[in-house]
Amino acid sequence: MKITANRLTLLRILLLPVPCLLLYGGLEAKITALGVGSLLGLTDYFDGRLARRHGVTRLGTLLDPIADKIFVSVFYLILFRIGYLPLWVVAPILWREFLVTALRQVVPGKLPVSWLAKTKTAFQMVGAAVIVLLYLFQEHTLLILAGAAFLFALGTSFSSLSRAQKLKLWLGALLFPFFSFLPSRYLPLCVGSLVLLITWLSALDYLRGVKPHLSWRNLNLIISEILLPFVVVLFIPQTGHFWLLALAFLVSELVRKTLCLLEKEHVAPPSFWLFLGLGGMVLLFVPQKEAQLVFLSFATLASLSQVFQKARFYYRSTKP
Repeated sequence: MKITANRLTLLRILLLPVPCLLLYGGLEAKITALGVGSLLGLTDYFDGRLARRHGVTRLGTLLDPIADKIFVSVFYLILFRIGYLPLWVVAPILWREFLVTALRQVVPGKLPVSWLAKTKTAFQMVGAAVIVLLYLFQEHTLLILAGAAFLFALGTSFSSLSRAQKLKLWLGALLFPFFSFLPSRYLPLCVGSLVLLITWLSALDYLRGVKPHLSWRNLNLIISEILLPFVVVLFIPQTGHFWLLALAFLVSELVRKTLCLLEKEHVAPPSFWLFLGLGGMVLLFVPQKEAQLVFLSFATLASLSQVFQKARFYYRSTKP
């Protein structure tokens, strides 16, 4: 079977549950999770090279951003669930993905990917691996941080960025070893905070780009698209073992919003999602666990139905 960029991207999505499940195991399982996760992360680099060599397809432009967003969102939610990172670090990382997707819907095709945004996902993946290693091997913090800096700098060297951009990233990578002078119990939080900072710095170009296009209608569209995911992320600590339902909703929404970007014309501000988000906010202040589960179930089914509808439309529109 011929290896294509799209098949590698699909492989990254389909095999993602493997390292996530292994993170709940013991030392050996967690190390295996890092190995599998690293291999899956490398597919992001190789599918990009294959796409440039054989040509970018419309399906590839859809799958690659979905795979990256799902990969990062699921991994960092797992890090929160196993107690490696607090929600105040993880939640904004997730919210950034939904915000940028909403901004792209306001001005489709007019928000180019910045150089920092191109490296943001790689930085998030390296950061997640470093956080796990710091918890597993607290006596080797300097070695772990220096190794992470070296690997990130090495990966940057093989990128297509300009020399000045590479230099900035190399200098940023040097921050990792300096964290080793801090108490070991604070290191995972420091690395997570640095990932959070880079994540939102990469969103600044999008915010500046959409500023000239802001209107009440576009602002309504942005709020409608980000309010419900914002609320659902805050639900997660209260859902107990049903947190996977919230995860299923967030993954479905990432897919739905990416499919929306393929639509050629603006759609009317989705009042349905706005009202659903407002309803979720009420449940945040009046926490009823059973009501939250019913709400999450309904929101997930609504999102999945939209995904299937848009995917079917996309499939029909691409058939010869």
